[in-house]
Amino acid sequence: MIAFAVLSLSALIAAAVAAMLAPTGAPPLLLLAVALAALAGYSNSSRGFAGGLAIVFATVVLLYVYGMVPRQYPVFDVNPTAATWMVLLVGTFALLLGLLLGSLGASRSPERRHSVRDAGDSLLFALGLLAVLLSAVNYVTGDIPLLSGDVNGARINGNYGALGRIWPLILPVLQVTIIVTLIKWISGTIRRRWFLLALLATFCLLLTGSRSLLLMGVVAGAILYIELRRPRLVWILVVAAAGLVALGAFGSIRTLASGGADVATAFLTERNLEGWGGSTDLALQTGPRVAALAIDATNGQPLGGQILLGDIGNFFNSSVERSDRLVTQLLGRDPDVLGGLPPTLFGGFFLDFGWVGLVLSSVIFGVALTVSRRLMFRTLSIATTVWFGYLAAYALVSVYSYVSIRPSWLVVLAVSMAVSLLNSRKEAPGVTNPYGLEVPTFPRRG
Repeated sequence: MIAFAVLSLSALIAAAVAAMLAPTGAPPLLLLAVALAALAGYSNSSRGFAGGLAIVFATVVLLYVYGMVPRQYPVFDVNPTAATWMVLLVGTFALLLGLLLGSLGASRSPERRHSVRDAGDSLLFALGLLAVLLSAVNYVTGDIPLLSGDVNGARINGNYGALGRIWPLILPVLQVTIIVTLIKWISGTIRRRWFLLALLATFCLLLTGSRSLLLMGVVAGAILYIELRRPRLVWILVVAAAGLVALGAFGSIRTLASGGADVATAFLTERNLEGWGGSTDLALQTGPRVAALAIDATNGQPLGGQILLGDIGNFFNSSVERSDRLVTQLLGRDPDVLGGLPPTLFGGFFLDFGWVGLVLSSVIFGVALTVSRRLMFRTLSIATTVWFGYLAAYALVSVYSYVSIRPSWLVVLAVSMAVSLLNSRKEAPGVTNPYGLEVPTFPRRG
C-alpha cells in the first residue's frame, strides 16, 4: 500500500508538472497512475483503498482523461485549457489523498465474516413495491418519456405526472431495489419475488429515458460483484467495454427518437460522432468542455456552493434552479432547450469553492468512499453494502455528471440507516445473515 501510494502520488505530481508545460503531455502520465491503481490496488486485500474502490478510482481518472483529450471537432467548439487540466490533476491528487487517508489503520478482509440477521428484507421489498406503484401513477397521469415522440423534450420539459414533485424520492428507491436484487444474486439467495420486482423497477427507470438513472443501480451492482467475488481484471475490462457500447447505443437511439433528430444527426455527423461510438464519445467529452466554459464564464470567482446546494434547494423550492441547469445558464444557454449541463466531479467542486475548496471537497469525498467501504466489510450487512455500492457508483457516474447534495443519495442513506436500525434491534450473535455475503482472504489476481 505504501509503495503504491508513493508511485501514484509521484506519477500525479509529474503529470501536474507536465500539464503546466504542455497540457497534452499529461494524459500518458495520468494513465500510468490509473494502471498503478488498477494493478496494485485491485489485488490488495485491505479493507481500505483496494478492490472495487481501486477500480472505481482508475475508471474515474481514465474516463476523465479520455474526455479531456483534444478533438478536431469538439462539442461547443472548445477543447479543455491548461486551467482545466490543472483542475483535473489537483482534484485527482486530492481524491487519491482522501482515499489513502481513509485507509489509515485499515485491516485485511477476513476469510469469512457474517453480520447479524438482516431484519430489513420486508421493509426493502415494501419500499420497492411502493416505488413501482408511485411510478405507475406518474406515468399514467403524465408523460412517458421513452414512449413519447420526443424523448429529450419529455425528459426536460414534459408532464411529470400527479406525483412529479416526489420523483426524486421515488427513483432512488427503484435503484436500491435493483442493487438489493443484485446482491441477492451475487450471494445466491435471490427469490422469484425479488427478481420480478427488480424487473419492474428496471422497466420504470428505463421509461424515464435517462441513462444515468438506470446506470446507477447496474454500476453499483457491478462494483459490489467486484468487491465480493473479485473477478479477473480481463473480465472487468470486457464487461466495462460492453457497458460503454450499451451506453452509447441507448444515447444514439434516444437522439433519433427526439425532436430535431435531423438537426442533431447532422451536428453529430459533422463532428464524426455518429453511431453508438459517437454517442459515448459525446457523453464523455461534454463534461470537461462544459467545465472549461463555466470556469471561463465565472472568471475564477467561486459560486459559493450553488452547485452543491442547487438540487436539494430545488426539491424544497421549485424557484431555485437545479445545479446542472444553473451551469447551462452560466454558459449563456437556455436550460429549457438543452436541459442541464454537467460540470463534472472536479469541475463542480472548483466552480463552487475555488482551488482550496476543490482540494478539501475531493479529500472529503475520498475519505467518505473509503470509510464506507471499511464499514461494509466490518458488518457485511445489506444496509452498509447498499450504501457503499451506491456511493461508489455515484462517484463513477460523476465523471460525466457532478456531485451535489441530492434527494437521491439522501434517500438511499435514510433507507440504509433504517435497515441498520432494524438490525440493531434484532441482534443475535452467531446468526448467519441471509445474504451469505463473504469475501476471500486472498483475492485472485488479475
